[in-house]
Amino acid sequence: MWKWMYKKGSNSFESMDDLPKSIRTSLSENFTIHRGNIVDSTKSKSDQTVKFLIELEDKKQIEAVYIKHDQWGTLCVSSQVGCSLNCRFCKTGTQPISRNLTSGEIVSQLLIAQAEFNDFRQENKKPKINNIVFMGQGEPLYNYKNIKDAIQIMTSEEGCEISKRKITLSTSGVIPVMKKAIKDLGVNLAVSLHATTNEMRDYLVPLNKIFPIELLMDTIRAMAEDDLRHVTFEYVMLNNVNDSIQDAERLVALLKNLQCSVNLIAFNEWDGSGFTCTPVKKIQEFSQYLYNNNINAPVRYSHGSDIDAACGQLKTSFEQKKQFIERTTS
Repeated sequence: MWKWMYKKGSNSFESMDDLPKSIRTSLSENFTIHRGNIVDSTKSKSDQTVKFLIELEDKKQIEAVYIKHDQWGTLCVSSQVGCSLNCRFCKTGTQPISRNLTSGEIVSQLLIAQAEFNDFRQENKKPKINNIVFMGQGEPLYNYKNIKDAIQIMTSEEGCEISKRKITLSTSGVIPVMKKAIKDLGVNLAVSLHATTNEMRDYLVPLNKIFPIELLMDTIRAMAEDDLRHVTFEYVMLNNVNDSIQDAERLVALLKNLQCSVNLIAFNEWDGSGFTCTPVKKIQEFSQYLYNNNINAPVRYSHGSDIDAACGQLKTSFEQKKQFIERTTS
């Protein structure tokens, strides 16, 4: 059955024709295979990014994003319906948390995208989806059990056959789970840092009030001695907020002697955020300072910003329409 569902993309028991008919009939009468339904699919005009709005069995909606690169493709998946972290610069965080996704709902985002692109694993066929990043809606480590089960299916030879080295788990720093997750799963780690002082990170990423920068960095350094090969830090560039030369200097000090890189993310502006993006020249200078101090710091200009599919922009259209109605009728 795994071969049919994860290798061939079957969504019905009747199509599994190497199973006895009596078993197929019994399965059909007692179980269903439900991936969720695509209720909207939007393709960027500026690149080949595609955003999928997916409706689950209980009518909740989530989003997944496919990002096309020259030689490979990345799928950004959600782990929760909404998000509880309330990071100030993140539009996704303005959608209240509703519930965790099941492991099946997490894997289904991959299966849905594979079905859309006819990308189920076949011999002698180059896959279109090579990388999975848990950077969609939600904090993955607040849904660790289901994330763990989903990744095991994604990486299994009997499952989706995605290499562990091609999967990145992103977190804002849920320290009690972070170390266990990397040890158990062997995937890549990305940490949403975004600030170099507790005062600023408390403001931008409220989770810092529970797990401050010093504790976060001590934990990462301990992980680097054991199971962590490399860590990527995400750092959104907010004009006159966290982009000074002093911030760059503190960042270098924080990351000293770590095997790491820093993704500098050009802020994707959205109405009501209260922030603007750091000017390009200033971002480049910030990046160069890190490079000069032996820290790889590429600037990431996000894909799909014209369709609200870029970093920090995921928020289901149902929730956006609901809040628009509430604003205009109150």
